[in-house]
Amino acid sequence: MKDTQFEAENASEIQSHSQKYLDYVQAEKEKEAKRQQQGFATMFSAAAMAGGFHETGKPGRVVVWARNFCILFAFAVPNLLLLRVAF
Repeated sequence: MKDTQFEAENASEIQSHSQKYLDYVQAEKEKEAKRQQQGFATMFSAAAMAGGFHETGKPGRVVVWARNFCILFAFAVPNLLLLRVAF
């Protein structure tokens, strides 16, 4: 009688552990799917901005203007600061 009671308790415990394992595996699959979707979104946004990288179309013009502004800013600001401090 004791053996069958132990087996019944053990079986429910095994079933509980099996369910926990299945829940964990499902959660990991969901995490992997979400990470994969984020990767696809990143690649899609990079592909959408490809015109800016190749300087064609409207995104390309924006990139050229932004690059020229940064170059101008990098050369002009130190000179203006020097003039302000020195004179």
